[in-house]
Amino acid sequence: MEKQNTGCPISMTDPKVMGCPFSAYDAVREQQEIYVDPVSGFYVVTRYDDVKAIADDPHTFSNSTGQLGTRSQQASQKVAQLYRSEGFLHVDTLVTNDPPSHTRYRSLVDKAFNALRIRSAEGTILSVTNGLIENFPEGPFDFAQAFSIPLPVRMIAEQLGIPAEKGADFKRWSDALLQQSNPALNEQQMLDVAKVVIEMQNFFAQMIRATREQPTGTLLSDLANLDIDGEPLSEGELVSILMQLLVAGNETTTNTLSAAVLRLAQDPDLQDHLRKNPQQIRNFYEEVLRLDAPLQGLFRRATKATQVGTTAIPEGAILNLRWGAGNRDPQRYENRDQLDLDRKAVTQHLAFGHGIHFCLGNQLARAELRIGLTRLLEETTSIRLADCEDNVVRPPHFIAYGISKLMIEATRA
Repeated sequence: MEKQNTGCPISMTDPKVMGCPFSAYDAVREQQEIYVDPVSGFYVVTRYDDVKAIADDPHTFSNSTGQLGTRSQQASQKVAQLYRSEGFLHVDTLVTNDPPSHTRYRSLVDKAFNALRIRSAEGTILSVTNGLIENFPEGPFDFAQAFSIPLPVRMIAEQLGIPAEKGADFKRWSDALLQQSNPALNEQQMLDVAKVVIEMQNFFAQMIRATREQPTGTLLSDLANLDIDGEPLSEGELVSILMQLLVAGNETTTNTLSAAVLRLAQDPDLQDHLRKNPQQIRNFYEEVLRLDAPLQGLFRRATKATQVGTTAIPEGAILNLRWGAGNRDPQRYENRDQLDLDRKAVTQHLAFGHGIHFCLGNQLARAELRIGLTRLLEETTSIRLADCEDNVVRPPHFIAYGISKLMIEATRA
């Protein structure tokens, strides 16, 4: 068996690693097949083939992970009591669920969130995109706030049938949901995050009750009024599903739009090439998804003692599948750190996950990326980084990889 070196100082909870994890991935990948994080205790999986194999085996590697990381039982009990008294306790539905229960929920959501709904949304994506571009100010501006955050937030709000003015809340709620995954949160931080999530839960519960009384034809309404085996879903089940749709519906696209525009701003030749060859915009954003995976990873729990390659995995171990590391695995990709518009099998990255939990909103995200980037390039002759301090701000995050501030200047066509 390959010896685990838990004394290595590298930890995925280190703010420097969270801000830019790729050199850490290389270091642990070269040292060990699977790396035990000395802070969280997670088994960090960085190799493309291992990540795929584990994601393909929910029987051995469950998505129902339970308590993550080093959080104390006392803190977890306080958080659970807060949810019990003021909101809804966690229900395993999609991301944290396994077959056959997961299959039932996933089929319900797939039925409501279907290809026809995505195709019909393209006109709205175009309209929202055009409106945001028209409002770009002269001179330097923050692209994240002006475009990459509001486009997907408004689209998922549109799909769910929620007023556009809730956009700021949507982003705040989504951020809180992702923050829950950080194993380094202390008790007060856990409670603070839970209060934000509960605010969202109660909002969704109100919407569920309203659309059950008066269906609206929106995604939220369809989910609230569908049933499984003749029984409607409980409010807790629906709240769980809607929270996950909220994150899936905006975080991936927001982070990828900003990452794509940063790469464009840093490479005028790439901009010119894509303006002249718009048919390669698809390959461009797929490569951005690979290189800058907006969610760097998720979790699995070993249901029994097992082995991955030569590494022993004990029963109950939490595995941190690092999509972002697999996407840059040199055993999988030639020139793995280079954006290659002619790369073969360009969509076969792990940015949307893999297996039964492959992101159900990937087609909406891809439509927003295609339309958004196409219109940006059509409406500009130049996109460049603004000449100011802190023109790119990338906050550290345990699983998300995004840009909170991107100061650019754009010359209109």
